[in-house]
Amino acid sequence: MREIKFAAFLTEHCQMGKTFTIEDLIEMGSKPFNGNVKWLQYAGFHDESGDQVEVFESDIVELEYEGETHICEVKYEGSGFMFVADSLADGYLWASEVIEFDGSYCWAEGVRVVGNVHSRQGLAPKEGADKHE
Repeated sequence: MREIKFAAFLTEHCQMGKTFTIEDLIEMGSKPFNGNVKWLQYAGFHDESGDQVEVFESDIVELEYEGETHICEVKYEGSGFMFVADSLADGYLWASEVIEFDGSYCWAEGVRVVGNVHSRQGLAPKEGADKHE
């Protein structure tokens, strides 16, 4: 089963903060954040980079698919996560099309996280060398 967790994007500082499990959030309540946080849901898989970066909604990813490179936003729509880009044939690709699983680890084949839409220019690297903390 997919681990349920969220990354905190600190809106005042325009940067990624820590990652919290659902249990962490229930325990803390909302007091420590004062509404200055945008919560980004974990997609349940990692990118294919050697850094094993967790993929969250609103991430900007480089997607290698059918011999072409696409710069996409990760979005949750309806029943799952998708990569969205005008350069894709339908404007999107369901993440399940490129997910690989070896029994203990789940990753998206041909996907590398390069930033987050909430960062200053969208393609700015995430805090901690492209990693969510």
